[in-house]
Amino acid sequence: MPDLRDRVEDDRGLIKKIQMVIPGYRGYRKREDLRIADSLLREEVAKRMGRVENDADDIRGELAEEMEMTKMNDLKGLIYDIQTFRNRIEHAEQEYSGISADYRILENELEALYEYDLKLFSSVDVIRKELQGLDPKLDDPAFKVKVKEVRAVMKGMQEDFDLRTETIANMVVRK
Repeated sequence: MPDLRDRVEDDRGLIKKIQMVIPGYRGYRKREDLRIADSLLREEVAKRMGRVENDADDIRGELAEEMEMTKMNDLKGLIYDIQTFRNRIEHAEQEYSGISADYRILENELEALYEYDLKLFSSVDVIRKELQGLDPKLDDPAFKVKVKEVRAVMKGMQEDFDLRTETIANMVVRK
């Protein structure tokens, strides 16, 4: 995936380019562009998590057709984790720091948040691969173990997102 920070910078229009040369406004413009890039990245993570959720629903459908109630029961917690995480990503706070805000998030701090979200982006691919290994034809104990493995990956993603949230709370400085 191309770095969205570069894409946002390349897509600056004339007004934004003029803002970049105005003393005192340049920092605001750069922070605003980073915030936009981070927002776009989080939207993409949420979309991909939606695909992961669809994959899990497909597995649930296969299990329902085969009347595999024990496996469906094992899977429901994972689906709940996926839905909850996707909702958290979709409704994550924007790291807004306006031109005259009482609190400011600095450029290097926005870069750190983008890196957190980039890690989440990569983790979605990992969770999707793990989910592909969740074959409904596995016997009950093997299926349960595989669900636990996938849930462990989800837990890691949730912990990374918690760190991101904690980072936001700790980085806001008084103007």
